[in-house]
Amino acid sequence: MSLQKQVEEMRGLGLRHRCYESGKGATLTVKLGNGECWVLPWGRFLRAHLQGDRLELVFAEYRVEIRGRNLGKLVDWEIANLELGSIRELPAEYAAVAEPQEPFISEIRVQPREESS
Repeated sequence: MSLQKQVEEMRGLGLRHRCYESGKGATLTVKLGNGECWVLPWGRFLRAHLQGDRLELVFAEYRVEIRGRNLGKLVDWEIANLELGSIRELPAEYAAVAEPQEPFISEIRVQPREESS
């Protein structure tokens, strides 16, 4: 079966591959493709910066760099209202089955924050 046919069938069944979950909570869970998982408290959140396909979330101790498409949708509501419960990387081949208007996260990096940032 062709990839296009698989995509059409999955969309027809209403299956969606989402890279984020909304949820009003005290933390943001970050799941990396290698199985690593971070839980960061929203109480330590400092700022967000969106530039093209790159979104940076800065917490007191960590910096989270997210790459993907339609990331502005996350900034407009979930991040602005601290209602982003989790994010996760998805393999590139999942981009074909993700809803075209929905955010898609292809890469996440979590790094300790330097004092001068």
